Amino acid sequence: MTKTIKDNDDGARVFADGRNLSVGRGRILWGTATQTNRNMVYEEGWVLPGGRRTKNFDVAQAYARWIDEQCRAWGR
Repeated sequence: MTKTIKDNDDGARVFADGRNLSVGRGRILWGTATQTNRNMVYEEGWVLPGGRRTKNFDVAQAYARWIDEQCRAWGR
């Protein structure tokens, strides 16, 4: 089942999902299945940089590690 995104939807709850991954400063959020106002459907999964989604834990964790490494390299 997909949910349509509404303009007044409270997006803060995505930061509380127990499936979110964190590695140091790197964080990959879990996104629920959604459908935009323009009927674009996104399946549930971890949301990777660029918006692509995956259900593969190893891929999502590797991206979280990469983000952490980038933050450390740039002193953030």
